[in-house]
Amino acid sequence: MKFITSVSSPVDGKSLEGSQSVRIQQDGEFELDGKTIRCTEVFYLPKTPDCSLAPFLPSRSSFPREIAMASCAALCPHLGVLKASGRNRLGLRVSTDTDMVEYQAGSGGQLLPQRYMNELDGALIPVIHGGSSSVPQQPMDMEFLFYITENTS
Repeated sequence: MKFITSVSSPVDGKSLEGSQSVRIQQDGEFELDGKTIRCTEVFYLPKTPDCSLAPFLPSRSSFPREIAMASCAALCPHLGVLKASGRNRLGLRVSTDTDMVEYQAGSGGQLLPQRYMNELDGALIPVIHGGSSSVPQQPMDMEFLFYITENTS
């Protein structure tokens, strides 16, 4: 785990300075028409100072990886439109609390349009409420960073 010093949130533009982050290793590729989406990193933003991040490390929890994969799958059909509109870098902030999970997605400090949020709802709700995920029980925000790239060959 490392500490980030100069990255801002694609969701709301706020600094992620001082946040701990972990690189995500995706199990598969999400490509359509020469464009690829990949989650590269997750930032952990505890809501309480005594929150331990150990349970959320990729080696101990599948939740971050499952969220990243479901998000990529949901956004993959829209890669052409997202890339054409200049949205090369996307963020997904997942907020956990004692009895609920909320999320927001954005690019360039603005939230994504509702049509993309509907796609994310369809993909993320089963992951969040499914029995296979280990949803964090501690209140925290996790910010996932995605990049859309284009194959030039």
